[in-house]
Amino acid sequence: MSLPADKAVTANPSFLGTAFDACPESIAVVDRGRILHANPAFARLFGYGSSSDLWGTPLDRLLPMESHCAHTGNGRGDASRKGRCGYSRCVFEGHRKDGSHSTMEGECSQLAWQGHDLLVIAARDVSQEERRRVVRDSEMRFRSIFQAAAIGICQCTIDGIVVESNPALQKMLGYREAEMRGMHFREFSHPEEVQHRLELFHELMLGKRESYQLEVRFRRKNGEYLWVRLTVSLVRGPDGRSEFSIGMAEDITEQKKTAEKLRAAQKMEVVGRMASGVAHDFNNLLTGLRLYSDLISGSVEGESPLRRYATEIKLATEQGGALVRQLLAIARQHPIAPRAVSVDKAISGTENLLRQLLGDRVELEIFAGSGSARVKIDPAQLQQVTMNLALNARDAMPEGGRIRLQTRVCERQLGESSVRVPVVSVSIMDSGSGIDAETRSHLFEPFYTTKVHGNGLGLATVHSIVKQAGGEIEVESEPGKGTCMTVLFPVVSQDGGGREMKRPPTKIHRVIVHRAPILKQNKR
Repeated sequence: MSLPADKAVTANPSFLGTAFDACPESIAVVDRGRILHANPAFARLFGYGSSSDLWGTPLDRLLPMESHCAHTGNGRGDASRKGRCGYSRCVFEGHRKDGSHSTMEGECSQLAWQGHDLLVIAARDVSQEERRRVVRDSEMRFRSIFQAAAIGICQCTIDGIVVESNPALQKMLGYREAEMRGMHFREFSHPEEVQHRLELFHELMLGKRESYQLEVRFRRKNGEYLWVRLTVSLVRGPDGRSEFSIGMAEDITEQKKTAEKLRAAQKMEVVGRMASGVAHDFNNLLTGLRLYSDLISGSVEGESPLRRYATEIKLATEQGGALVRQLLAIARQHPIAPRAVSVDKAISGTENLLRQLLGDRVELEIFAGSGSARVKIDPAQLQQVTMNLALNARDAMPEGGRIRLQTRVCERQLGESSVRVPVVSVSIMDSGSGIDAETRSHLFEPFYTTKVHGNGLGLATVHSIVKQAGGEIEVESEPGKGTCMTVLFPVVSQDGGGREMKRPPTKIHRVIVHRAPILKQNKR
């Protein structure tokens, strides 16, 4: 009986051999440790030109020496295992014809044919897959680090365009990821630093440098600026060309503030020591001047010009004594006697003196609104604070103007505390020329002044007194819009009678107004 045509084809040995050779899987038949037959895919896998090049080749030339399959049936294997290593699949280092190695995965099965125990091996190269897996794992690790990093990281093109940013940078600048993508780094740089950063970035892209680090200011979405320590590195492609840059930004704003406070404290300490020495020496000179002025006054009679000269000398020594007290206040060596003081009463006591010092060209308004609230401070120092601020306001109005002095009670945070406490605020507002940002940053430095005649100690003294009393100073000013200086003193817990004080009243209960007209100068 003849087979059907299709079955006759499949039973044809030449057809089966052709199918074996055309199989895309790498297959070889092994007899007693040598390759009996291999298909072209198997030959290519191991770097041979044709499958016939492998016929008769010992399998241990292609597989590691310790491989059980390489020794099966050649007298070196374990006959009890009947040609099987016990694993349906294994991974091994394949040896190519050119001497190179590649990670491969193999499967084998036994084939009994005409009394021969043969081994059929199917192998495939998994090194490419392994490389892909390593790359995927690396990308996942990088992505995890990129997303979870505490510092801001961004990837930029060679033109400086942001391609990707991590959550830390987005939080730092206040932008969403989609908003940052496509931005140029100059858009969130400080205008004064853009040119320098562009020059450095251009050098980086040209390959003149591999990285650079600097401290710069970043502009947040809301317009605020923060200080960052920025490190920018160049990433090259396989051909050595610049592909992109990686920028890492660490927020150092608080470090900058702390360092600035430390420098200010050190500066004040040095100046204080110097001021103390100068003050004591100067006071000794003034003592001699006062003595001789008194001797001159006592040695002349009537209305002698010498008596008038001696009086002027004595007035000058008194002014010098006030300067000595300012120097000692800065050095914190002036004896003080802090006690619970009513701010309104203390300021009321200086009204007449203020009127005399400010002159007729200045209109003075006093609004006393702190009620019975008391602060712990030396009364003389509180008056000195008021006088210095008022005189500073007067000097800002050489052509005359208006000064408003107001006290009130409110709740504010003082120092590093996050708790709001009752404070008495003393505000002195003037209609003068105002202060620019650069001058504001130096206002309370000893010997710093913008006046032609002045020693620069007035505001430094105020700063020292207020800090000793546990208070703070706030300055609001713009060029051409006047200045408002506000001193905040913490309210003490008890009033003068020792009773627990209730919440201080905030209503302005008393108004003292002195309005002096701006007088024209008399012609002589």
